[in-house]
Amino acid sequence: MSTVFQTTASIISILFNVLLLTLIVHKSPKKLGSYKYLMIFFTSHSIFLSTLEIIVKPYVLSHGTSFIVFMNRTNSIFPYEVDLVILCMGCACCGITMYISAIHFIYRYWAIERKGRLEYFKGFRVIFWFTIPLSMGTLWGFATFFGLKVDESTMQYIRTSMTETYGFHTEHLVMVGAFYYSPNKMNFYRNLGGAMVLALIMTSSAAIIIYCGIRVFRKIRKIHQQGSARFTKRLQTQLYKALVVQTALPVILLYFPLGLFFFLPLIQVDIGTYSQIANLTLAIYPALEPLPLLIIIDNYRRGLFEFFSRKVAAKNQVQPVAEQELRTNSLSFGTSFVVVMDRRGSWFSYDLDMIFLVTACGFCGVTMSICAINFIYRYWAIERKGRLKRFQGYRLIFWLLIPISSGILWGFAVHFGLHIDQIALDYVSPHIAETYGLDANLIAIVGAYYFSPNRIMFYRNLGALGILSVILMSLLTIILYCGVRIFRKIRKIHRKGSSKVTKLLQAQLYKALVVQAFFPVFLLFIPISLFVFLPFIKIDIGIYSHVMDYTIAIYPLFEPLPSLIIIDDYRKSLWNIVKPSFTKPNQIQPEIPTASLELQNRS
Repeated sequence: MSTVFQTTASIISILFNVLLLTLIVHKSPKKLGSYKYLMIFFTSHSIFLSTLEIIVKPYVLSHGTSFIVFMNRTNSIFPYEVDLVILCMGCACCGITMYISAIHFIYRYWAIERKGRLEYFKGFRVIFWFTIPLSMGTLWGFATFFGLKVDESTMQYIRTSMTETYGFHTEHLVMVGAFYYSPNKMNFYRNLGGAMVLALIMTSSAAIIIYCGIRVFRKIRKIHQQGSARFTKRLQTQLYKALVVQTALPVILLYFPLGLFFFLPLIQVDIGTYSQIANLTLAIYPALEPLPLLIIIDNYRRGLFEFFSRKVAAKNQVQPVAEQELRTNSLSFGTSFVVVMDRRGSWFSYDLDMIFLVTACGFCGVTMSICAINFIYRYWAIERKGRLKRFQGYRLIFWLLIPISSGILWGFAVHFGLHIDQIALDYVSPHIAETYGLDANLIAIVGAYYFSPNRIMFYRNLGALGILSVILMSLLTIILYCGVRIFRKIRKIHRKGSSKVTKLLQAQLYKALVVQAFFPVFLLFIPISLFVFLPFIKIDIGIYSHVMDYTIAIYPLFEPLPSLIIIDDYRKSLWNIVKPSFTKPNQIQPEIPTASLELQNRS
């Protein structure tokens, strides 16, 4: 399962990054300057990382006070030493990725600061900036190779856990990692030194990103308040949004999981099976990495649209889809938040567009409820107490009504509780015009102004906030409760004498559910919760509210992937559909002797 997931994600990553690389080369605005070359470097590194991911197929394991990163070399054509170097190169790419993000922020800060420091990125000096991430990657690789080398005591310590979790024998693996409380004192200090080097690289790059990010944000605000050219404002804002999202991805998918994976064993926190989440995040990160630039920067988005619209027009001669889509944007300002629909070019009346906007919001409740019902079903299936009968016959209608009811309740809360009055519209209109260039008369809008002088609107907003809170928290509680119960049941199944097929199927379904829960939690629950609740406690997230636009946009793309990739029957059926396109139509199957055919049929 893990191998198929990693390979699929890596192939998607290569396709996305090759597409982005083409757009950077041919569609970059002239004002981008030397930043273009940094973006080419960033994208090329992602392609290399994805290619290496296909070759290495890394696994991770945390057990007790140890962590291991390893690759299965059963079918490897290289000697052990070469495989070890390749594994360390894959680890080194983490250090390169972190410092590429840091250098992006330095460049954007100096570009928007306008003190002439961009001269340091011109001519032969640009080579210096390319050597920094390469040097940090080399340092990460050397720290892994020399400081996190696995000795015999570490192998003995993790051998049982390795066999139970992955079914691998240590003699067929190439491993790096740490056993923090090893009886071998020399190995203990070596592991500690290696972990400290990794911690230094992670924290220093994070500090640069945070410092420059804050400075860039303040400069962006000043540019909007001053009389800079509209194109300059727009380009700087686009690049900053891209950087914010591009930083959120490595923080959530690299810094956070790797930080926990490396350092929790040091303080004797056994994360056990949960360490496998790092496998998933590391696999999907390169595929998600190019999306912010493709979506946010106008030149690339238009170039992408032009390419596909030409293809569609050539075949169908129809109006481009973009003119008919539901175009929504979110904005948080001060103690308010709004969701806006651009009505320019709309075929429908204002009231009908409002219904479309509220319906789109209602689907958030539907999606979250579906995820919760998935977990309930799996928990009852693995519990085996006969409760699955409640999903049979006419009772199934009840389960279908739950997400529909949640969506309707969410939609009604938005329509009646988050209806924008004139006071709120006057409060947010200047910021909508400044951020999106939209006139208040050309939009459909819902949202909240929590501390409005209109007390009726204040209580209406508060009531809607309460309803959305109940829906969010109740569904999240169901997911967490059932998830923990399923995990315990899976562990019991593995310890008891259940059949191998049952164990395998339940494990596949659980992994699919974990990933399917991971996507809505990080792409729906967390962004929506922050967007709705932070303005209530007077935290102005400002431009960061745009992150929710992108997470909601990419969520439907990734929602079906876990089931398609993890569950064997679906994956094999999908392969059977795709497989004929890879076989030659004129290929003739060899004749099978009658005796052999009869024997096969009996078998």
